[in-house]
Amino acid sequence: MKKTDRLAESYRILGVSPGASLQQIKKVFHHKALLYHPDANPGATAAAAEFKNITRAYGIIRAHLQKQAAENRLPDSTPAPGRGSCAADCDPFALSKELSARHRQPQAKDPAPDLRAALEHFRNRKLRERDAQVGELALRMTREELGFRLEH
Repeated sequence: MKKTDRLAESYRILGVSPGASLQQIKKVFHHKALLYHPDANPGATAAAAEFKNITRAYGIIRAHLQKQAAENRLPDSTPAPGRGSCAADCDPFALSKELSARHRQPQAKDPAPDLRAALEHFRNRKLRERDAQVGELALRMTREELGFRLEH
């Protein structure tokens, strides 16, 4: 069976159109897989066979869509691996270096020191506010009230 025939058959088995997104296909696959799963249908050989067909079809479609997505991400000026020749003076690892540079994420700065500093600032501000409130209260109170409050 040709590759295009297997792909068309896979779309037919899952009951989705060839233009469906991977998320839509995954949703249909999960729904059908739950219906025909051997654990949900113990002893039903037809359900087990259908589950295998659904799983195989989903794998074929997913691999096809992932390959398409990978081909679309390649730059137009760089030939896809195995589809062109490299001039004698070009770096054979240029494509690998370019792709790894694209996927390399910049290292995120550790937020812990900034968070610690912000928390310390907030704590110090709250302590100063509390000290100011206690000082104002102490100024308004007589010595006897202050002594009584401190003892109890």
